[in-house]
Amino acid sequence: MFVQDEFALRQNIKVTVGSKLEHDTFAGWGVLPSARLMWDVDPTHQRAWAAISRARRTPGAAYRTMRIYYGGVPGPGGTPIVFGLVGNPRLPAEELLELEAGYRVQLGATASIDVAAFRGNYNNSTTIEALPPVFELSPSPHVQVNSQYGSLLQVAVQGVEISGHWAPRPTWRLDGSYSTIHLTPELDPTSSDDAAAMFDGNAPEHQWQLHSTSPEIYRAAIPMSFLSKCQHRSGKRGLDPTHTPKPGPDRHRCRDR
Repeated sequence: MFVQDEFALRQNIKVTVGSKLEHDTFAGWGVLPSARLMWDVDPTHQRAWAAISRARRTPGAAYRTMRIYYGGVPGPGGTPIVFGLVGNPRLPAEELLELEAGYRVQLGATASIDVAAFRGNYNNSTTIEALPPVFELSPSPHVQVNSQYGSLLQVAVQGVEISGHWAPRPTWRLDGSYSTIHLTPELDPTSSDDAAAMFDGNAPEHQWQLHSTSPEIYRAAIPMSFLSKCQHRSGKRGLDPTHTPKPGPDRHRCRDR
């Protein structure tokens, strides 16, 4: 269920507030509020905006129910030691609280520049925690050493995106953008997953793109882009810091290392 309302503080300032109420079998009920303020500094040339929103991601069924045995070695006295990864039926939903702000300037009838900044906090991001070894008799005597999904990682994310477009001719458009994102993980002291804060979050720290579009040139766009190296700082097994919600166009992901 989703409700939303818009009202004017002044003739050139509008506020939109809303909330989503959702329910699923694993996470139960969740309230996801949002608010956005739009200010027409100059109705035809300049506009500023700010927004705050909350999102959540329910872990997939595999994170709660999976059971994988991926290796084994001989133990003391010849007793096998088997290693596995198991789901966590009590794994909570991952949550994001994000604040965004931006400014747009229209430069005549052919060009515009947008600047947006954002800051967010991810809670209950996924970790992999070691469980105590257990001696089991079935199907044959062995020592079972399992790891289990946990949620002991928090990640702060902040970034800036600058984009613009220019149409030098009615049939030719140039679009460009630059974005930077910085991730700061904080691992719970009780976590045994020391590697959780060493991944890149699938997000490049710097990125730029340039697109030239002209229907007269084979009716195709000519894109150029650059991705910097990944940051090696944030856990990548939970919410992707490059999505939900976010300002500007979709950001690329780095490959898993």
